[in-house]
This record gives sequence, structure tokens and C-alpha cells, in this order.
Amino acid sequence: MQSNNPPQPISPRSRRELLKMMETEVNVRLDDCVCEPPLIQLDEKNPMEVGQPDPITVDSNSVSLKQCLQPERSLLLFDGSKTQLDPSVQLIEVFDRENIAGRLLILGKPGSGKTRTLLELASDLIQRAQQQSINPIPVLFELSAWKNDKQTFVNWLANDLKFRHNIPKALTRKWIKTGQFLPLLDGLDELGLTRQKLCIQKINQFLEGRSSQFPLVICCRQQEYMEGEAILETLGGVVCLQPLSEKQIENYLKQLECWHLWQPIKDDQEGLLELAKRPLLLKLIPLVYPQGLKRLGRYFSDPKKRQEYQKQCCQELFDAYIKRGLQKFHNHQRYTPKDVKHWLVWLANTLKEQNETEFWLEKMQPSLLETIQQKRQYKIICGLIGLLTGGLIGAVIGGLNSGLAFGLVGGLFSAFKNQIEFAETSSFYWKTEKDWLLLGLGLALIIGLIVWLIVGLMAWQVNFLIFWLVFGMLSGISTALIVARNKEDEIRSRNQPNQGIRESAKNAIAISLISLPAGMLLYALLRIADRQAVEPLRIIASGVALGLFLGIGYGGLACIQHFVLRLVLCWSGSIPWNYAHFLSDAAESRFIKQVGGRYRFIHNMLRDRFTQMPDSW
Repeated sequence: MQSNNPPQPISPRSRRELLKMMETEVNVRLDDCVCEPPLIQLDEKNPMEVGQPDPITVDSNSVSLKQCLQPERSLLLFDGSKTQLDPSVQLIEVFDRENIAGRLLILGKPGSGKTRTLLELASDLIQRAQQQSINPIPVLFELSAWKNDKQTFVNWLANDLKFRHNIPKALTRKWIKTGQFLPLLDGLDELGLTRQKLCIQKINQFLEGRSSQFPLVICCRQQEYMEGEAILETLGGVVCLQPLSEKQIENYLKQLECWHLWQPIKDDQEGLLELAKRPLLLKLIPLVYPQGLKRLGRYFSDPKKRQEYQKQCCQELFDAYIKRGLQKFHNHQRYTPKDVKHWLVWLANTLKEQNETEFWLEKMQPSLLETIQQKRQYKIICGLIGLLTGGLIGAVIGGLNSGLAFGLVGGLFSAFKNQIEFAETSSFYWKTEKDWLLLGLGLALIIGLIVWLIVGLMAWQVNFLIFWLVFGMLSGISTALIVARNKEDEIRSRNQPNQGIRESAKNAIAISLISLPAGMLLYALLRIADRQAVEPLRIIASGVALGLFLGIGYGGLACIQHFVLRLVLCWSGSIPWNYAHFLSDAAESRFIKQVGGRYRFIHNMLRDRFTQMPDSW
């Protein structure tokens, strides 16, 4: 039932921030799109030294070049009618049609330009939203991140935005309910047919419960969608991206001054010519075969053999691209081609196994450990760190016996905690600190009085009340600061690699430093109340113990786990030690692309080729 209250709009500041984040992401991905020249620069300082011809000069602003890579499109409506879209028609014009109502499905073969089409639509929608606040905010989502098949679609959207941009889940649900969000979904085919069916069912349920005017756009590979057992029922139409024409291919090669490539491609009608009809693969051909190629036309009456031949040609194309990239990587970096290939194969396999298209350093979990030896190393190191830290804290608080008990608990907890959870923070926010401080004091007073009355009104039992009062005050302050630092109404994006890890570490250090004098004060008050001598070293040790306890509990343990995980993976050869630096280098060599703090292969077809490579390649 719809509420009679008017919808609460997104605050102007939040709207501007979110639109800016979306604009930056879309622009970065469009600029780095595999359909934009060049993928690998051909402008070596001395091309002849590496056996390459003169550089290919490409004007990336050439309208004719972009037109050559623009596939023709057909529009299929759910009433069964089909029309051919004029090349001059922008997708946003189709999106705006009354019978479409902003609900579109984009289909095409791998490498046909589906994601680029979605990004171009997103760019137009962002400009519109910036001009008029009445228009919803377009937000890109990767359906490969869909993990829990039992969750609702709204909850998935809310969880994803909370992780990526710190948008409170309740606020996301409210914005979706009032139609102020426009989801743009990519990667439906990454889920596999079984989970794709479940995801489509959730999307259908989501759309059925909303106005027909609620917009949504989805991208999927055509074959995977057609083979699936579920269809998107409430969309307005389907835009199908068609293969490039031979004329487009020929014009593209002429624009690059690669006339010598056209005839061999044309002669291989069932191999390279079929591949060249997809913008991604056409873009690769002049990059990996700048000196030309020799192809003999092959013809197949058996469709299966024809498909195998096309697959072989595609593999050869990507292999040539990878070899060129590895050599370029080696020329400018300190890694060997063998190591680079091994690390990229590991990354590709990891993403494939987890049905992911994007890699976040913050999302690395112990589940990445493949062998029993790796898992054992991880548990032993984490357990030893927990044992030593817990033992130190316990010994300071209560002596040797407490140290042994705390060490045992800390070691077991650290060794068998299989989930790494970072405590990310933002700026301090003082509005609610007073409330949390009063709550901590109130609870401490009640608990302290109860304990005091139960034990008895003996003089030495006053320490119980003092302890709980001081502990409550410190807990209240710490809680207030923790809650304050997790300011939920501040939208932020993960713009840098390791950002979540660094924030968690800074937060752990901040809480430890805040707790250090508090622990010293608590120990001193207890000693004075008990009429015992106050020892300076014991005061310092107590402060350090409390600081360690709270710091490890709030962010520190996750940083330790992450460090140990990276260490074990490095020992096993799965990743280099400075993984963020390597990923950035791989982005410069055009194997992957970096968008803020996340990484993805330039195309899933390249990722899939890496997963097929043996170590001996």
C-alpha cells in the first residue's frame, strides 16, 4: 500500500555527491572502454628495436571511426513487433518511448558492445538528472555480485550501495520506494543459468510490486538469456546489438591505415571475418597483427566444426594480445612475463570461481586459500598473534593465570575466525556522543549497584562500583566515538586501492590512542580506591592493554587477518607482495582496468582466456 505522505526527496547535497560519483565512474569506464583506441599503445620510442612497424596513429575523436564500431540495433517489443533502429537514434530516445517506459533489456554476443551501450545511456541519463532534480539518479550495478539467491532484490541493491558508497540501507530502500533511483544492471549472464533464473525471478517480483513507470535497464549475453528458463516479464522492449557489416569492418581498417589486413580477414569468412563483426575483436586485430597476417579461407559444412574453428581463431587472437602485453609489461616493470601471467591467471580463476567481474582488495577472504597447507599456515599465524596479544592483555589485567586464559581464547578466536570484517570510518560526528555517554554511565551505574548490593556493603567492595562507573564512562565515550566515526549519512566512494583496509587500520589506532589514557585512569582509580600504591609502569601497561583490546576489537583484528592472508598468498606464489602496485601496473599494460578502488579485466573474454591457460603456456 502506498503511503499518503509525500516522498522524501534526496537531499541536494547527497544527490550532487551521488551523481558526481556516477559521472566519474561512467566517464572513466567510457574513456577506458575496449572500443576506444588504443588498447595497447603502438607508439614505442623505437619501433624497429622491438620488431614493430611504424606506430598506428588513431584520432580517438574521429566520428567516422566511432561509426565504424557502432553496431546496428533492432528493437523487439513484447507485443511481438520488431523494428530496425536508425543509426542516428540515441538509446535514450528509445528509453523515453511511451511503450518502453524506461524498461529495457540489451542483448548481444560477447564483445558486441553491450556494456558500452549501457554506459552511453548512463551518461545521457546522468546529464539529464543533473539538469533537473525530478529525474531519478542512474546507478550502475554488477549482477555478478549477486550472492544470496534468497535475498530480495531491494536488499541486494541496498547492500551493494552500502558497501560501495556508504549509503544507509534504509535510505536506499526509501529512495527506491519513491522512484528516485534508476538501476542499470550489467552482467546477468555471469550468474550461470541456474542462478540467472533465480535472479530474474527476484527482479520480476521487484518490478511487479512497483509502478509501471519505474525504470530499469539490464544487459545480458544473448545466448545465455535465450537458453535460460526464465524471462524478464515486465520490461518494455529488447534492444539487440547486431554484428558489424563488412563495410564497417573495411572502413575501420582503412581509417587505421591497415588496408593490408582487410583481404586476409575477408578471405577467412568463417574465422576472422566472423570475429571481426564484433567491435571488441575487430579492435584487437590491428593491434596484435600490425604487420599483417596470412589466412587461408576455410569452409565447414559441420556447424560444430565451424564453431570450434572460430573458437580457435579467438583464442589465437587473445593469445597474441596477451604475449604482446606481457612483453610490454616486462619492458617497463620489474616482473618477469612468467610471473605476470601466473598472477593474472590466479586473478582470473578467482573471479571466475566466485562469479565476479570486479576485484576488491577489501573483499579478500580466507576462502581464497586453496590448499590445506595454505589454510594451516593462515590459522597458525593468526592463532599465534591472537595468543600473544590476548596473553599480554590478560597478564596485565589479572596476572599469569588471566594471561594464559586470555591468550588461549584470543588464539582460538583469531585462528578460527573465517570472515574478515573491516571497521571502516569517516569523520568524527559529535551530535550523538552525549546520548551514548549518558547511556554508558547509566548502564554502568545500574550494573555496579546490583553487583555491589549482591556481594555486600563491605569497604573493599566499593571498588566494584567504582570499576563499573569508570568502565561505563569509558565504554560510553568509546561507543560514542565509534558510532560517530561511522557516520551513516555521509556518502563516500572507494576511490583508492586498500581504502577500506587503511580506514580500518586508522580507526583501530584512533580507538587505541583514545583508550590508552582511559585505561591508565581506570587502573589508577582502582588502586587509589583500594588504598594501594600506584605504580607508573603498571599504569602505562594497563592503558596499553585496554588500548590493544579495543583497537583489535574494532578494526585491528581485520587488518591482522588481511595481512596474514596476503602473506600466505604471497608465499604460495599466487600474488606478489605489493599487490596493489602490481594491479596498477597491469592496468597500465591494459590487461585490467582500474575504476576507483576496484579492478576488472578489460573484458570478460580476456579473463576467460586466462582461466584456460596452463602454467606451461
